[in-house]
Amino acid sequence: NNQKERPADHRGDMSGLSQQDHPEVVVATSGRSSCQTCGESIGKGEHRVGMVGRSSGVSCMKWMHPQCFALNMRIEYAPTGRARCNADRDGALIGKGEPRLLMRMMKTSCGGEVVAKAQQIYKPANAAA
Repeated sequence: NNQKERPADHRGDMSGLSQQDHPEVVVATSGRSSCQTCGESIGKGEHRVGMVGRSSGVSCMKWMHPQCFALNMRIEYAPTGRARCNADRDGALIGKGEPRLLMRMMKTSCGGEVVAKAQQIYKPANAAA
C-alpha cells in the first residue's frame, strides 16, 4: 500500500495527495500499473516513478518507468515570472529568465500532439529537497 501519512492541513482532496507532492520512486507491488507515458505495463518488483495527477476530478498517483520519467525532465529558462517552485509554494516567484527544472508526465493525444498531463517546477537548488 502506497498510502502516505499526510499532515492535517494538507491541501488537496480526499485522496490525501497534492500537486505539490514530490515525485517518488518505489518498487511496484503488483503488475497492474502501466506507464502513463509509453503505455507499457510496469511489472511487479520493477522500479517506477510516481507523480500526482488528476483523474475524474480526484488526485491520484500516475506511474511511469524511470526511463520515461527521465526523458521528460528538462531544464529551461523561465519564460515568464509567474511560476513558483513546488518545494517552496509560499516563496518568491521564479523570475523570468531564471533557470528552472521541469519534471513532466507527457502523453500523446489521439491527434498525435504531445501534451504535458502533469508538471512540477523547481528551482534547481530545491530540486533535491
